[in-house]
Amino acid sequence: TLIRSRTTAETVAAGRKKVKLTSLPGLREVGLGKWENIALNDPIMKTRPPADKRGPEDGESGAQVDERVAAAVKEILNKHRKGTVLIVGHAGANGYILSHLLGMTRQELAKQGQYVQDNDELYLVERTAAFPPRVFKFIPPGKFNQL
Repeated sequence: TLIRSRTTAETVAAGRKKVKLTSLPGLREVGLGKWENIALNDPIMKTRPPADKRGPEDGESGAQVDERVAAAVKEILNKHRKGTVLIVGHAGANGYILSHLLGMTRQELAKQGQYVQDNDELYLVERTAAFPPRVFKFIPPGKFNQL
């Protein structure tokens, strides 16, 4: 769903007069099919097939998520050629969003190191003509051991 992402975006936008919020279905969390509403740490989730072996009842494949996220990111980049854009998403989809903002495949992104985003983390992706895309990670208090 996009409800939690929308709530976060509304909180950030509060008090900012010129901010327009838009929800894009293409940025929703990874569809888990019959696995929806089961905690990711539930032992039953260990029996879920890997992304490239999922059937329709198992939720979206990695390729399906990648295709819809790519279209949404392309839409954002086409509409906002300059300026600041906030994208609020879910952890599962955020890796796909990041790879498309950086112009990298998921495999290329994985070669840079394991990408894991906790719920309290924020990334800034800077895209300018002067530099290749750059990522800055804001580390919340209590997690400075990630430096």
